[in-house]
Amino acid sequence: ATLNSVFIYFHIRRGDAKNDCNTTMPAIEEYLSCSLNGTESLGKNLVIMMASDERDASYRKNVLHIGNSFDHVTMIDADNITSMVLTNAVKIEIIPTDMINNYYLFMVQQVLKYEGNLTALVLSKRRTDCKKCLPDLKRRMLSL
Repeated sequence: ATLNSVFIYFHIRRGDAKNDCNTTMPAIEEYLSCSLNGTESLGKNLVIMMASDERDASYRKNVLHIGNSFDHVTMIDADNITSMVLTNAVKIEIIPTDMINNYYLFMVQQVLKYEGNLTALVLSKRRTDCKKCLPDLKRRMLSL
């Protein structure tokens, strides 16, 4: 990432919400293609931090592949990074072992996202926010 980067948090809710929001690979590909349309013209590098309650490694890998197929995008697995940080915190006895779970991972990311100003923008595919596209992403990036 460079100084010309925009950090985006992308939350995909699967688990108990699969029937409420289409998060299949074709739906994720359409969502990202539509939402990211035109953002390459702004000359910004997008670092998209993907988080999900999905445990299927191939699903996660496929989402990362879709995101990284855009020339101006680097998509990383925020859950893996957060998990490594929490594992290290257990190792050095800052937190107890039982805090390494999906809920706590999500809560740490929420703190970083909202209170730490880690991300400038948020993409979401979940029960309460299940749009097919976020067409104003380019406009929102112009204000950054």
